[in-house]
Amino acid sequence: MTFWAAFRQSYALAWRFMLALPILAAVAIGFEGLQHVVEYSSGMYVSSARMHAEANDPARMIAGVLKVGWLLILQYWVTRFAVSGSAKTTLARDAIAIRKFAWFFAFSAVIELVLLFLPGVLSDAGVARRWSAVSGLILAIATLPLGPFLIPWAVGAALGDPRASPMFSFRRTPGSILWAIALGVATSLPILIVHYAFGYGAVGRSPAFTVGLLSVDAVLVSFMGVVFITSQVLIAERMAGRAGDRLSCGPFEHGDGSNSPGSPPV
Repeated sequence: MTFWAAFRQSYALAWRFMLALPILAAVAIGFEGLQHVVEYSSGMYVSSARMHAEANDPARMIAGVLKVGWLLILQYWVTRFAVSGSAKTTLARDAIAIRKFAWFFAFSAVIELVLLFLPGVLSDAGVARRWSAVSGLILAIATLPLGPFLIPWAVGAALGDPRASPMFSFRRTPGSILWAIALGVATSLPILIVHYAFGYGAVGRSPAFTVGLLSVDAVLVSFMGVVFITSQVLIAERMAGRAGDRLSCGPFEHGDGSNSPGSPPV
């Protein structure tokens, strides 16, 4: 698969998922919408000064935790759908997949909580707001290379692959790190730019305009979350292909987790 084919397919798979399983997509939109409701209620969009002042509001942070938590959970179903193409298979109970993904979820939740709360903790500790924000950005950039190393674990766990583990993931990653980072950035950046434009564009506007813009943004951000996940599946597919393997949903016939002959690729 070429880079641009993966780019296009990331969006196509995300769109198909949201159409095939609209309730799961709607919950993601609802959590993003909840965060916007909290932000609007606190006066965050009244002015630029209020936007910066309310950035670490506790209620907003709680809403952010709920949103991030749901997107982490959503990764399980999006991955299964991207590989199987079937809503029935996506929702089918897979004990191995649930158990393995629970471990990945716990690990990822800790990282996300640190990234989410670090700027606020530093700010409360007396660090200048600008430097606390910069520290969060530095940490996010520093952990960026870690992302590709976790992708085979995340995808394999959601698919119920018995081999899925951090060590399995680290063995699969070499040779695909730069490709993985580039695809993740390329697929997310266009939507991210629009998201920030909507956020700043809603400041100081009429209530009707602000609410309308934030409503559209809730859908956009949720779609971006799904696109990010589908791009990870395609990255994992490339890594599997380089190892002479292919992705498929369980159950797996072999104890080593290898797929049965003829199992469909992504």
